[in-house]
Amino acid sequence: QRQGQRQKQIQDDRDRDRVRDQPRPSEADYVSAARGRVTSLRERSSNLLRRAERDRRLARLVPALREDLLRRVAGVERALSGSPTLSTVLQESAVLDALEELLRYLSMMAQQRTQGRFLFLADADAIADACYAPILELARVQGLKLRTSQPVAVTGDWNLSIVPRFASTRVAPLRIPVGFERSLWLWPSIAHEVAHDLFYSLETIDRGLYARLGLPRSVDVPRSEAELDPGWLRRLFGAWLPEVFADLLGTLMLGPAYVETMRRAFRDPSSPQRTAAILQDGGAIDTHPPERLRVYMGTRALHYLGRHQEADEIWERWEADHPGVGFYFLPLGGEWVGLSDEALHAVADSIVETLLQRPWPELDGFQLLN
Repeated sequence: QRQGQRQKQIQDDRDRDRVRDQPRPSEADYVSAARGRVTSLRERSSNLLRRAERDRRLARLVPALREDLLRRVAGVERALSGSPTLSTVLQESAVLDALEELLRYLSMMAQQRTQGRFLFLADADAIADACYAPILELARVQGLKLRTSQPVAVTGDWNLSIVPRFASTRVAPLRIPVGFERSLWLWPSIAHEVAHDLFYSLETIDRGLYARLGLPRSVDVPRSEAELDPGWLRRLFGAWLPEVFADLLGTLMLGPAYVETMRRAFRDPSSPQRTAAILQDGGAIDTHPPERLRVYMGTRALHYLGRHQEADEIWERWEADHPGVGFYFLPLGGEWVGLSDEALHAVADSIVETLLQRPWPELDGFQLLN
């Protein structure tokens, strides 16, 4: 055994000497490698663009390929022309990393759109477009700087999600999980992802809403019950604000169907208290509100839409499936502490009223409700 270890040590020393003796890449080598990547990326992107221009099933990808990919590749090519510094080469190489990942996504989208079993992606695109239409129209008329052009659906082994401004472009991959198309009641959740894209693509929302509401972006798990005053309960919504916004806007877009989707997705009669658990991520409050609270806030938004009967019916069905839950449960010191419905719902009512009824400077003075 000692002899084997000695031989391995000798081989490791030889390998290190071999690496040390090899000439280190020069600045010219880095420039040449980066330019080679640009050439390859431009050729592959151009081939996919020509294919998309000829195939109506791929028409949705044309703007992304032409404007977001090839135009940025041309910008990298200009930056690497002449005698670029090593700092410029490294900076543009990072851009190339992102653009190559974007091309991989667009290539996957193209492949899926030409295979029969993925025809449902056109339906997902259509729902996303219908949800986004009033937002895009408002942005166009009011001159709002919306940084994403349109979501583009792609399916894979992931949870339903959207990636706003993917690779610092206007492309927003709408990631659809495998099997999504087999359940009608999952489809309204696309509105939630469209709302997420608006939240992060209209820069003034992400930047200004927290300040306007006086909410923090993250909330630490409290150390003791002494911290659980009304002020802390309100700050709690800072951790949840992007999800609350997405749920409220999803409800405004699709009405009772969206809230019914939440009710069906979150329903857990076998463990009613679980739906009221305030989860944590490390030492911070998780970004997703308790499922019970999300359904409650959805029904409150329905009341603002004048859909009182549907709101009451959805909440009554939720309560019938989860009887006896009069608290929300917070992990504290290895135990669960109960927060009363009344306390948290009072704050939720105030947040919903503020987000839906007050004019939004970020939306040029419009109410979210209209």
